[in-house]
Amino acid sequence: MSEQKRETFVTPKGTAKWIRVNEPDTKYKDEGEYKVSLLLGGKEAEQMKTKIDAAIKVSVDAAKAANKGKKIKQADAPYRADVDKEGNETGLTMFNFKAKASGVKKKDNKPWTFRPAVFDAKKTPIPVTVAVWSGSEVKVAYQLKPFGESNYSPTVGAGVSLALQAVQVIKLVTGQGRDAAAFGFGEEEGEAVQAGEAPAGGQDTTDEEF
Repeated sequence: MSEQKRETFVTPKGTAKWIRVNEPDTKYKDEGEYKVSLLLGGKEAEQMKTKIDAAIKVSVDAAKAANKGKKIKQADAPYRADVDKEGNETGLTMFNFKAKASGVKKKDNKPWTFRPAVFDAKKTPIPVTVAVWSGSEVKVAYQLKPFGESNYSPTVGAGVSLALQAVQVIKLVTGQGRDAAAFGFGEEEGEAVQAGEAPAGGQDTTDEEF
């Protein structure tokens, strides 16, 4: 599993149902966490699931070998069937990628920080000031990160997580320059103002349910 852990994979293009790559989410973890929940369907989703399931089996087998005599629980897979607001399955699969934003190295107790690299379709880095919102079409670079072998916890179990490395934005959805319809405004009788620069959008709240 160590060889898989070092290898970086890239997903097919999918839609980001939830995404937090501009700044870390600190709602549940003080050290912060970057997240992407990617929607894929059809053969591409099945191929992703097959790769992840194989890695989970390797991780569970390693945990069994390292913890003889213990009953090893398999942790939940880092993907699940996507559902709409009514709880109905959409036919897509949601893959969850995460990365800690900060921490302390065990070897020397030195602090570290991390932010996933973000690129556009032409491989040009996207500035952190450009907000990437849910609904953007993206590809995700990730690593399969095993857990449960040397530090097995009956509560967590053994399995793999999808360690977020970088994101390529193919089609950007952002708060910058949203039109009136995006805010729920319709056309009304009244004064027409000369067109200028598109206004900056309001705060994105689509991440809050992540």
